[in-house]
Order: sequence, then structure tokens, then C-alpha cells
Amino acid sequence: MVCSLFRIASRVVATSLVFCSSLTDATSVWTITQAKRTVYASGNVATVDVRVQAKNTGSSTRKSFVISTTKLFGRPAHVVAYGSSVKNVLTVEGYNLTSSTTEDKNSAMIIEGQSSVAYSNYVVKFNKGIEAGKTVTFTYSMSLGIPFTPMPRTIHLYQRQFLQYHDTLYIPSVYPVESQVTNIELASSGTAVENIEPVDVGRKEQKSSNMVKFGPFDNVGVVNFFDKGQIDADGTALEKNTLMVHFSNQEHQTYFPTVKREIEVSHWGNVAFKESYELKHAGAAVTSAFNRVGFSWGDYRKRGMQAPENPVSTAMYEMNVVLPRTARNIHYRDEIGNISSSNARRDDRGYVLAQIRPRFPVLGGWHADWEFSYDVPTRSALKVDPEDPTLHVLNVTLSPPIVRTFTRKMDVEVLLPEGASDVQLFLPSNKVKSAEWLTVKNSWLDFFGGRPTVGFTLEDFYVPEKQILQYKFQVAYRQGALKVYYEPVFLSVLIWAFFLAYIALGRSTLRIATKKEGTLLDQREVARSVARASLDKFDSLVSTVEQLMKRADAHARTPVKHKWEPYVAKQKELMSAQTAELEAALTCHKAVYVGASGSAGEKLYDKTNSLLKSYLEHQLKHVDVRAGEEGYGSAASTEGKIESEGKGESKRRASVMEQLETKADCLEAELSESLRLLSEL
Repeated sequence: MVCSLFRIASRVVATSLVFCSSLTDATSVWTITQAKRTVYASGNVATVDVRVQAKNTGSSTRKSFVISTTKLFGRPAHVVAYGSSVKNVLTVEGYNLTSSTTEDKNSAMIIEGQSSVAYSNYVVKFNKGIEAGKTVTFTYSMSLGIPFTPMPRTIHLYQRQFLQYHDTLYIPSVYPVESQVTNIELASSGTAVENIEPVDVGRKEQKSSNMVKFGPFDNVGVVNFFDKGQIDADGTALEKNTLMVHFSNQEHQTYFPTVKREIEVSHWGNVAFKESYELKHAGAAVTSAFNRVGFSWGDYRKRGMQAPENPVSTAMYEMNVVLPRTARNIHYRDEIGNISSSNARRDDRGYVLAQIRPRFPVLGGWHADWEFSYDVPTRSALKVDPEDPTLHVLNVTLSPPIVRTFTRKMDVEVLLPEGASDVQLFLPSNKVKSAEWLTVKNSWLDFFGGRPTVGFTLEDFYVPEKQILQYKFQVAYRQGALKVYYEPVFLSVLIWAFFLAYIALGRSTLRIATKKEGTLLDQREVARSVARASLDKFDSLVSTVEQLMKRADAHARTPVKHKWEPYVAKQKELMSAQTAELEAALTCHKAVYVGASGSAGEKLYDKTNSLLKSYLEHQLKHVDVRAGEEGYGSAASTEGKIESEGKGESKRRASVMEQLETKADCLEAELSESLRLLSEL
């Protein structure tokens, strides 16, 4: 037992000695001879630039340098590095993405072990190796979200806002620093500074200056920031020493606690972006009653009218949006509906710029939420490998299009076309996702399992305005060239099958009956169909009669006997043929009509036949009378009779014509009703 404990203790001591020696080797390869940190504290996002002059004190050529940022004061959101000029951009990677050499991996593990969870470490990759004993100068810049703390925390509507900026007194670095200085640059020279801590170190250079300076720390000597054994003059560890500047800042302190982006890819020509925003004003909370009068003054001044300036300066009125050149179908809405207080235009370079205004000015402590959506053509966002047509790469912007606003947490989901496979996600090297997932979502016309959806979460996200459209991520996937036609073909087949089923159901009869009953029902259905067809034939007969009556009236006015007699003979033959056809159709199904309703059906059948014959005879006689061929002569002879016999004969002829028309109408109505009753038996 004792021997076992002794062996375990020996291993622990040996491991500790190895770790300490490795730590010394990893952090002694560089020495920062001079460092200058400048904090730009004028907006709602602070920018920290650190210019570093470092010497390679190791024994070999080095191509990487580790930088540290603290998460205790503000949230580091965007870290970039560049050499002697801004155009000489250097690569910045997170530790979990460092995969160049085994030496860098080991150094990263050791540095992560010595720095607490309150710090984030990044690796800067130089374009060429720095030889031992040589010096390199570069600058790394980071954007800080939620960098300020309001003090006082609550104000009334017209009160000025004061903020506090906190940071570590010394520049966080895993390497020793020989000389360093920190400058806090405020918005303007007229910015009121209430307090500076520590008083013996920090100072405002001049009353008219907007710069607060801390350092240089010549009395401290070489600073090993993460060395627990090195303490300041007051006995405090260097890591725990902080600075503070309390100053006036009237800029709104808005940020997005959450942003949800949904990108839906369609191979039919469109990529849809749908984004949900939650906005919070992190400045001093307004506790007094809200008054819109001051905001109305600001609107009047924008229109060129004379009005006092708006005394409320910390409110957020509008936000600027930068969209790609091909953006279209822009929508801006919230839970109430469309928000019309927005406008969009194109700048000189063709980019789409939009200004969106919330329904109300956002004051300190207030929240707002809305949805913003737009589309871009597929050709501008989706590329296909010419050598492998199944390989598609989606290349879209990673940042929300709203500029100069920090995002605490952003969820991004990309809905790929149905049937996509081998999905791969590629993010910028300096962005580390906190979560990633691959699921399936169902959308419109998804018949074959739904859309593959790749999602990820980014925390503490911010991209400078000039880089928003160039800061992109990629999603690579495979999909067959013919799969794009699956949905329209399947939809066409589905519609065709629907109509086919409708036709089949319309032509089928679902019933439970014996064979004899079924035969009788079929006969009745046929008889009804014949009766309904007889109605159409009767309508045709009536049409023929009406046409013949019009010609008879014309013949009575202007008799042309050699043309009239052949025509009327032909039309009478046609009427007789139509009547005979009706009689034959009804006679064929007499048994069905009689069997369906017994004696009532037989009486109805006989009545219909009788009416049909009477109708034909009456109309033939009616034609002759109207043409003046039966008892009244032609129009010319009638005119002679009227002159000789007087008006009595004319009235009698008109009365006869009226009686004939009335009887024809009655016969037509009765016959039509009889045919209808037959069709309903």
C-alpha cells in the first residue's frame, strides 16, 4: 500500500516537472519588446488595436504567435491581424483549428492550461517564418461587444448618459512584455471624464484632448501577465489589476441578444434568407415617463422646419442594412405586420442599402424584435464543380446584414434541397462554433424524406461594416443532376392521378344489390339517361319550329311561293324525323318506365307520346296559318280583303294567331314537364 502511494506520488511530481519545463519552453520563444494598446470607446462597439513588436528568443524559426483576449470586460467578437500595413492581412485561428505542426499544438495545449477560462487565445500565422533572434512588428485588432457599463444605471428621459469602461491594466499576453502603454480614445475632446482608476497611473493628457493614457509601466519591469508569482507594487497579481474610465457617451448601446438566420436553398433559382432579431438597449435604463414631443422636433428638423433639437440623444432611431447587389423581395415585419418606416436604395457600386426603423425609438433598457427577409438568385450564391456536376458549394455571407451591432448568440440553419448528401460546413478560421447539428426539416412539396438541414451556433459575433459582404461561409453537398426534376414530375403524376381517380369514381356506382336488382337499376339509369337526352332533342325540335315560324312570317309579308314550298316541305320532314326519333327512344324503354312506377309510369308514358303527336300536328298547322296558306292567303291578298271587308276580318285573324301561339306554348310546357318527370322515375 505504501509502495503504491509512493509510486503514484513520484509520477505526479515527474508530470508536474515536465509540464513546468514545457510551459517555460512554450512561452519563452517570444519576448514582446514593445506593445501599444489603443481602445476606441466612441460607439456601441469598442475596438482594441494592439501594436506588437516581438523578438524570437527561441532557437528555431517561428511562424506563429499566440495572442490572448479577456472575456471579463466586454465580449471579444472579431479578431484580425495585419503586418506593417492594413493590406498585409495575417491569418488568425482559434486553438481548436490549429493543425499546422505538432509544436504549435503542444504550445497551444500548454498555454490553454495556464490561462483561465476567462481568456480566449488565438494563433497568428505569419506569411513567412521569423528566424531566431529576429524581430517582427504586427498589429492585432479585436472588436468588443457590450464593452461599457452604465453608471448610473438608471436615468430620466432627458438626462445625460455616463458609461464606465473596464479592462485589465496590463495587456494580456502569454509572453513576457518589456514595455507597454494603453490609450483610451474617447468620442471627442469635449467628452466629460468623471473618474479614472488607478489614479496614480491613468491620466488625461490635456484638458482639450480625447485621450486617456495608462503607462508606460517602467517601474514594473518585464511583465509576465499569467505568472501568479509576479505582483504589482500594491501586492496584487498582475492579472487582477484593472483600469477604469468613467466618461460621458450619448451613443445608443444596442446589441442583439439572439439572432436566428434561416437560409433556404432552391435549385429552381432562389436562395431565401429569413432572419429573426431580438434587440436590447444596454445603456442606462430610462425610468421616467416617455414623451414623444422631443422626437417630433427631430422629425420637423429633418424636413427643414425650424424646431428645437431633440433632447433625447441616447435613443436608437434606425439601423443600416447592407445587402448584396442581387438582393430582392425585401420584407421587414414584426408580430403586428409589415413595418412601413423603412426604405431601400442602390448605391453607386450597385449594393442594396436599406434603413429600417423600429415602430418606436429604443431607449435604455428597452427591447424590440422583428423579422427581416430577402432573396438572392441561386446563380450568385451556389456554384457547381464543372468536373463533378453533383458537387455543389453554397457561398453566402455569415454576418447579419445590419451593420455596427454586436450579436451575443447567433443560430444559423441552412435548408438544403431534398436529396442532398455528404454535407460539409466550412467557417472562417477565426470563428469557433459552439454547437453544430444536422437534422431534416419538411417544407413544401417534400415527398422523399425532407430537406437536410445543417445548423450551427456562434457566440460573441461581430463583423466590421466594410467586411460584412466579404465575410462568408460555405456549405458543400452532393446532389444528382436529375433529382431537381423529382418534385415537378411527382407533382404532375399526383395531379394526373387525382383527376383519374375523380373520373373513375364518377363512372362507378357503389351499391349492394342482387344481380336481378342490379340489372333493373342499370335499366332505370339508362332510361333516365334517355329521358334526359330526349329533353335535349326536344329543345332541338323547338329550335327548328321557332326558325320555321320566323320564315313563315317573312313569307306572309313577302310571298315567294317557288322558294317557300320546297323549304317548308324540307323543314316539315325534319320536324317529323325529330319527333319520330323521340318516340322511338321513349318506346324502347317503355317497360322500364312502366316497371318503375306501375300504372302511374304507364299513364305518364302515354301522356308524353300523346303530347308529342299533338305538338307536332299543332305546329305544322300553325306554320301554314302564319304563312297565310290556310284560310287567310298571303299578305297581299289579306291586305285586299282588309280593304274590302274592313277591320273585322283582320281582328279575327289576329285572334286566331294568338290562340295558336298560346296553345303551342302550353303544349311545349306540358311536353317538357312530362319528359322531365320521366327522367326522374
